[in-house]
Order: sequence, then C-alpha cells, then structure tokens
Amino acid sequence: MDEFKKRDGKSEIDLTEFDLTDFKEYFEEEDAQREAEAKERAEREAAEEAARLAEEERIRLEAQRKKEEEERKAAEELAAKKRAEFEAREREEARRAAEKAAAAALAAKKAEEAKAQEQKEISARLLEQADVDNEMPIEPPKFEAVADEAPKIEFAAFSSILDIENNTTEEQSEPQDFPDDGPTGFLADKSKKKGTVATVICIILLVATVACAALAVWNFTNKADGKSDTQDTPVVNNQAQVFDPYGDLVVNYNETVYPDSINENLKAMYSENDDLAGWLTIDGTAIDYPIMQDSANKYYLYNNNAFDESARYGTPFIDFRCTKNGLSKNTVIYGHRMNNDAHFGSLDSYTDVEHYKTHPTIKYDTLTGSYTFKVYAVFYATTQGSVDGGYVFDYYNPNMSDESFAGYIEMLNQYALYTTDAGLEKTDKIITLSTCTHVYDSLKDGGVDARFVVVGRLLRSGESESVDTENVTVNADYRRPQIWYDKNGKSNPYSAYRSWKPSK
Repeated sequence: MDEFKKRDGKSEIDLTEFDLTDFKEYFEEEDAQREAEAKERAEREAAEEAARLAEEERIRLEAQRKKEEEERKAAEELAAKKRAEFEAREREEARRAAEKAAAAALAAKKAEEAKAQEQKEISARLLEQADVDNEMPIEPPKFEAVADEAPKIEFAAFSSILDIENNTTEEQSEPQDFPDDGPTGFLADKSKKKGTVATVICIILLVATVACAALAVWNFTNKADGKSDTQDTPVVNNQAQVFDPYGDLVVNYNETVYPDSINENLKAMYSENDDLAGWLTIDGTAIDYPIMQDSANKYYLYNNNAFDESARYGTPFIDFRCTKNGLSKNTVIYGHRMNNDAHFGSLDSYTDVEHYKTHPTIKYDTLTGSYTFKVYAVFYATTQGSVDGGYVFDYYNPNMSDESFAGYIEMLNQYALYTTDAGLEKTDKIITLSTCTHVYDSLKDGGVDARFVVVGRLLRSGESESVDTENVTVNADYRRPQIWYDKNGKSNPYSAYRSWKPSK
C-alpha cells in the first residue's frame, strides 16, 4: 500500500494525506462516555455520603432518645420518692393533729368542770347575800360632772351604769345579719335582762345545767363529723386559751404564688388560703387569728373558716372595702362573740379599764407590713335606726376623708365609754374591731341588735409604743340609743347629733 513506507526496517502510517474526520467522532464519543461515567461516579459517591450521614443522624437520635428515656425514668422515680415522703409527712402531721385535738378536748372538759365548780361557788355566795342584795336600789348611782374636769370614779363602780349584763351564762342563738344599710352582722344571741338578784341566781343555775348538756351534745356531734367550729377553750392560770389550729402550718412553696414582699410569718397561712388579709393579735385575750377577706362580707361570716372549710360561725374577717395589702383610713375587722372566748369572744374584756391598762396595744400584720395600734376608745352602737330616731352610727366605713374623719372623732367621743391618752387626730389611721353585744336587749321585745367596738389609733411616725395608761377619761354619760332614754324617762342630750355621715 502506498500509505505505508519502510523506515528503519519498520512500517509506519503516512499521515500526510490521512483524513482525521472519523477519528474526531470517535474521540467525542469516548469523551462523552468518560463524562457520563464521571457523573455517575459522583452521584454514587454523593448517595453513599448521604446514606452515611443519615445513618450517623439515626444513631445520634437513637442515643438522644435513650438518654431522654433514662432522664424521664429518673425524674419519675424522684417524683415518686418525694410523693411518698410527702404522704408520710402528711400522715405524721395528721397523727399529731389528732393527738393535739384529743388533748384539747380533754383540757376543754376539765376547763368546763372547773368552770361549773366555780359557778357553783359563785351561786352559793350570791345565795348567802341575796337578802342584802335585794334591798339595794335598782337604779345605778348617778355622777355629776364637774365643769372642765372629768368625773373621777373607779371603773368597778362605773360598770353599773354601762348596762352590762352578766353574760357568763348566755346561750348562743342562731346568727343574725346587719340591716341592709350597714355591713354584714355577727352572732347576735339574745339574753334578757334579769330583774332581781334572786332571778339572776335561778337563771344562772338553769343555764349552767343547759350549757353542760349542750356541751355534751356538741362534743358528740363534732367527734362524729371530725369538725369543730366553736371549740371550748382550756383554762391556763385562770386565763381562757383558744386551741391554736395554726401552730403546725407548713409553707407550701411548690404550688403557691405569693404577693411581692409578703410578710414571711404569713406565708404558711397564705399557702392554705389566699383570701388571707392579715393576722390580728391582742395580748391578754384569746385573739390571735388570721384575718380573711371576701368580696361581700358573706363568705367568712357563717360559712367557712380560715382553712376554707365549712364552719357554722366562720372566722374573723376584714371589711371587703378595706385595702388588703395595706391599711385603709379605717381598717375594720369583724368577729363573732363566742361564749368560749373564741373569735372575738374575749374582746369585751376592754369594758374594764383595768384590763386596758395592762393591754393598751393591738398588733395587726398585713400581707406586706406589721403595725401597732394604741387603744383609743371602746363603745356600744346599734345597727337599727328604728331604736335611735332613725340614726345609725356608720363607724364601719373604711374610706373616710380627713375632713369627714374630724366629724367621726366627735361622734366617737360621744359614744365612748372611755377614751385614753393615745388621742386621735383627723390625719390618723385607725383599726376598728367589732363584735355583737346584748347590752340593750332588755329595752324591747326581741332585743336590740347592737355591737361592742374597740378602736385603736395607728402608731405615728417615730412614736414609741409606751402609753400613759393612767390617763383615762371615763364618760359617765356616754351616748345611748333613743329607746334607752325613752325607757328610762330621760332626755337625750345627743338628739341633735344625728346628721353626721361619712364621706370620702
């Protein structure tokens, strides 16, 4: 062939005249095949990498799931352990409460026996003196005031003109409310005035017998249902002491949301019931109670106690119009007058000036502060305008202006059985403790709905708690309802003072 030539004994292709068109197509096909193989290889490698990453993610998620499962099981075990510990504490607290209740019941029984024995001794002494006493004048002694000088009399003698009945034997009656134009009322049990000492003695003996029987029924009933709304109180050193259900309170930190800056001493009670408004303490009385607040002065009146349990005589509470986390101009607190000194049963000890002299202050803790009040005055007031010329003294208004408060002070001084060295100015804040009384019951059939009230004045800035307790002004002619003056054939010196009403 002409294309091949011999060169050094070898043949070679002569490309000088060779057509390369066929080779171009061949090379293009070969390049395309190589590119396809490279693309396939890249895709395969990408798929393998994706599979590898997916497997790694699967392994990671599985490890995370196992870890979370282990943590969940550990949390459940811890919660079960804490729950078991809590239940064990609850059982122990219930056991202690049962023991304490049993001890209180035994002490109450002994106290009642001691009270009955004391009553028998008093009755015996009264019987011995009956003839002499019956010859004494029925009318109370009269005291003539000296100009610019208060009459100087002993309170023991003064008590005879206070219309104070012997309340040691009165029976508890069904609850009664305030009239519609006043705040909700309190236990208004009615006892009738006795005419002679001999009648008093007979009634004392009769009521003492009935009281003992009632106590037995009461104890049986409360043991049956496990509740006690008005527990009788043991006597320690001749002083009635109320069984304290609040001593073993435990703060429930895990579930309770507390107000900012809450008083640490109130946390335990607040965790039991967030209707808590404060805590009232008066030395020398049985008053050492949490004070509740509801929206209408109804919930804690007869229905519920401080633990939000059903309780016939409720628990002491603050007027719904008062400031809960602080003090109003007039912080008004209501409580039932219980014969066993529970609630505000021991408040009327302040009718005795000598008691005031040894206990001249009131302590009240709000949710965010602690306050001391000096006792300024005590008085009686009626809640029925029909017995006092249509007038009702609105001492229970919490939000008086300073100007209106000046008029309130004037009215208070008229009603006061006595006033103290604490004094009262229109810029002061006060605390008002109100409970029921039978002092005017004998004035009409069915009795007169009345209240006994203690007023304290807030400690002023920089003022000490000390009080000159000897500087007491007794009001021998304190203001009474019109029905009293009519009954006694006397002129009412206060009849012109019936226009004052509180204003904001």
